[in-house]
Amino acid sequence: MKKFTNRFLNGFFSRVSWLSGIIIGMTFSSLLIWAAPLVIPNVFTSGTPISSAQVNANFAAIRDKINQNDFMLITGMTTDQIITKASSNNIVQMDKVLKDSIGGTAYDLVNSTLTIPAAEGGLYTIYFQGSTTAADCMAIHLAVVVNGVNQLSSYACNSGLYTGNKKLILQPGDSIKVIADAVTETVNYSISAADILLVIKRDAKL
Repeated sequence: MKKFTNRFLNGFFSRVSWLSGIIIGMTFSSLLIWAAPLVIPNVFTSGTPISSAQVNANFAAIRDKINQNDFMLITGMTTDQIITKASSNNIVQMDKVLKDSIGGTAYDLVNSTLTIPAAEGGLYTIYFQGSTTAADCMAIHLAVVVNGVNQLSSYACNSGLYTGNKKLILQPGDSIKVIADAVTETVNYSISAADILLVIKRDAKL
């Protein structure tokens, strides 16, 4: 019972620390977005007539800038996932949506894949963390894959929690998912739902 309690607390606080780091990171990246020029279409001077259309255009410019900053997907897992030994390219079932400001059908929940929608390309930051029950740290690894290419990957075992992040230019149609490999693993293992988290956030629209 004591071992279970310690494991639960360790998992809980590691997630709290990770989420805190994400919030801080998103805050700074948001500042970078606002540091880019915000173009106000209409500048008013004293004594100049002002039309409602000009005022609305200014508000629309500010609204669009805010919407760029809130383009984000956060996913996790509802239950632990068993991965078969000596297998590869297993899609990790990221079936728990914690935040989706992208909307529409961009995130395919069945296949746990995000496809960047039309006209939504830009500079994105991908945050990822995960752990497994595998004993051999060199036998398996988790990876965030963009268009079939590993962008964030690490060997993951029960000796620790892997965390990482990477900035990428993503274009409409690009796809992102998480996979698990166990090519040399001799026993089945599981991915911990308590630890895994994927955040995809746009920092600037191109």
